[in-house]
Amino acid sequence: MLKITAVPGLRCFVWCAASAVALVGCDAEHLPFTEALAGAESDDARRLVEVREIHLLYVGCTRARESLLITYSGNLTPYLARTR
Repeated sequence: MLKITAVPGLRCFVWCAASAVALVGCDAEHLPFTEALAGAESDDARRLVEVREIHLLYVGCTRARESLLITYSGNLTPYLARTR
């Protein structure tokens, strides 16, 4: 039986795992999270936000025990583009 759980954001993945995970919207328009970057007032603060965003994406990707699906539209987020 397939069980589908909707998780509203990557932050919710920290303490859970699933047999299959779909990360939707992993494109340059959505990752890094624009609103998170807007609050960064210096280059150091921006880099810390980017590191946190990369970490959250990593956590989302590693919660899949069997299958991982990543979707995007347009340009893939630069966080994943390096892995191609």
